[in-house]
Amino acid sequence: MEKFLSSVKPIVVLCVDDDPRALMIRSLLLSVAGYDVQTASSSDAALRIFQRCLADVVIADQFLPHMNGFELAAELKKLKPQVQVVLLTSGTEASPQFECIDLILAKCMDPQRFLLTIENLLASRGLFPPRDPKANGKAN
Repeated sequence: MEKFLSSVKPIVVLCVDDDPRALMIRSLLLSVAGYDVQTASSSDAALRIFQRCLADVVIADQFLPHMNGFELAAELKKLKPQVQVVLLTSGTEASPQFECIDLILAKCMDPQRFLLTIENLLASRGLFPPRDPKANGKAN
């Protein structure tokens, strides 16, 4: 069994937010859910970390110092086009760089709904087994 488990690569999530409390809460939530979580408090730090770990999904605040979430997404997609970029925002305004974003979520989303939405995004890209909504959170 250990031989098979060692070949399973966890999904790497990079969380980017300049609000330390929001970053800590989101990171803890994703870690408890089984993701390998990396964190960055700025877009510059996120790019440095991303180049090292090439995350599967990046969850970033829309408003970051020096480079906003849309600009960060564009840079990340240049490095790894298949990365899934989730933008956290308090609104749903569009941008010319909207095509770099795979999903826009409200910042204050219910934790269970947040995790399910991330799982559904990853499942739609073949990175996570889809869940049966009637299975009480158990994977198919």
